Amino acid sequence: MSLFYAEATPMLKLISRYATQCHMVDAMVPMDVTSECLAAMAHICRGLLVKPSLRSRVTRDDTLMLLLRVMTGVIILYDHIDPYGVFRKASKLDVKSCVRLLKEQNPKNVQCLLNAIKYSTLHFTDETTPRVIKQLLASTHAALPLSVTHCGFFEYIFGLLNSWCSAPRFLQALTQTATNW
Repeated sequence: MSLFYAEATPMLKLISRYATQCHMVDAMVPMDVTSECLAAMAHICRGLLVKPSLRSRVTRDDTLMLLLRVMTGVIILYDHIDPYGVFRKASKLDVKSCVRLLKEQNPKNVQCLLNAIKYSTLHFTDETTPRVIKQLLASTHAALPLSVTHCGFFEYIFGLLNSWCSAPRFLQALTQTATNW
């Protein structure tokens, strides 16, 4: 029954809906600021793993996976928040280099992240998506589950939030914050 009523990625939907509502309520903050912030987060995660001097500091596998999950989650969130999507050429986030970085990792660890980018984004199937990105993600195998929550990013964030307060209290706090803002 819940398959027909529940969201596949409830935290993603909640965060993207909340960010979109904030921009509708407060027109002083342009959408570009949010896009630039998300692009900077992905760029930082990628930079930590691409530059050899910084990569040598990432010694634990769980830290590596956290950086990859955050980068993937930010790509998906950017695509949901930006009206034109993350895959267009004028996007502030370099998706091609992020996907190439993911493909350089152990396929067993990052397959779900590649699938999440492919299947959880809104604009991947658009005609404006560059062919190079489609080809990079075309070789990924559709191993179920396809949801980002099973890859751990949103599950990790929700776990942190859930440790601070219960889910109903968190949603109530978000609602009150949105109405008081």
